[in-house]
Amino acid sequence: MRLAVLLAMAALAAPAAVDDSDFRWERLVASPASGHVTFEPDGALYAHSRAGLADLRVLDARGRQVPWRRLPDPGPRAVKEVELLNAGRQGRAFLGLLDLGPTRTVRNRAELVIEAERDYVGRVTVFGSDDRQRFTRLSTTTVFDLRGASTATSTRLIFPPTDHRFLRLRGVGVPLPVAARVYNEPRRPSHRRVPARTTLAQLERMTHVRLDLGFAKRPVDVLRFTTATRRFDRSLVVSGSNQRRLFTV
Repeated sequence: MRLAVLLAMAALAAPAAVDDSDFRWERLVASPASGHVTFEPDGALYAHSRAGLADLRVLDARGRQVPWRRLPDPGPRAVKEVELLNAGRQGRAFLGLLDLGPTRTVRNRAELVIEAERDYVGRVTVFGSDDRQRFTRLSTTTVFDLRGASTATSTRLIFPPTDHRFLRLRGVGVPLPVAARVYNEPRRPSHRRVPARTTLAQLERMTHVRLDLGFAKRPVDVLRFTTATRRFDRSLVVSGSNQRRLFTV
């Protein structure tokens, strides 16, 4: 069985009045005889569609319109807000303990609850234990709360899946949290690398990198850079355009 993914030139009338001549772009999608079908939009689909894929229509092999929707993001599991115990400071670092309870539950994320609203960039290390005597280092995550032209905040700690009852936190350069929201985030599909043409330019003391993704309106979630400098701390401004003239931050 095949499905036809179509993009309309104008708003369609009733679902029964679907005419192939109303569409300007078509893509065939292979599908089983029955059941749900998933497909990933490509650059051409985004470039030819309206915002939010509003003019996207899916037809079956008989030309009948098929309802569609975006796949929802998997929600977090085993969510629990835990008070930070024995919280205090040692020099520039804060220390605190999370008691997740006697029930064994796998978790891999913790969202810090920080009441102080101020600029900071710091690092938080997570340790795990079952007896509060011997702790195993799980991970170190950079957290920040930047106030400027726009707000950029990330207080999420990422660590390998663990069922430890106790988590010890040690943070440097971070305000003292009052609690943490721990949970298990389901595994998400890995990001797909998008080919792009890259142009570099050095203007005064600023490096400008232009990426041409090949199609307009193509969504991008992650930008990854490689540099010869091993350690650095630099501000980065990302702007985008579909016409190559007017760029929006």
